[in-house]
Amino acid sequence: MSEIPKKTEINADKIRKDILDLHDKKQTLILSLQTDIDAINCNITNEFCQVGEKAYDLYSDGDYSTTTLKEAFERIDGHVEERGAKEKKIGEIAERYDEEIALLEKLVPSAEETADAQSPESPGQAFCANCGTKYSLGEDVFCMSCGSKL
Repeated sequence: MSEIPKKTEINADKIRKDILDLHDKKQTLILSLQTDIDAINCNITNEFCQVGEKAYDLYSDGDYSTTTLKEAFERIDGHVEERGAKEKKIGEIAERYDEEIALLEKLVPSAEETADAQSPESPGQAFCANCGTKYSLGEDVFCMSCGSKL
């Protein structure tokens, strides 16, 4: 007959899985945005190459007008703004996921707490299966911490 896992073990395992899932989602979103930033950087580099070519052509033709170059500069500025927005988004995503992960990590009992909950210090002491709080055998019916039936 298999042993039925305690409620805290089930919750802790689920929380650990959720934490791993959040790490994966965070990395996937950041990688996607970084790929976008890399593409934007390529666009910027290409625009600068075109600026150089246009400047050379204008200089060679003796036409020193800046209208064609101004359009190229505006496109570059647009790319730089877009890159900045994506970089900001990466920071926001990382911060949001890190906060959520930190909250979940606080819910997972540490190895020491789990070991303490599974091995009572004295025969008259036991631990709540839901939250791990100590209680006296035979005296308490409900956990004083979480209210679960003991």
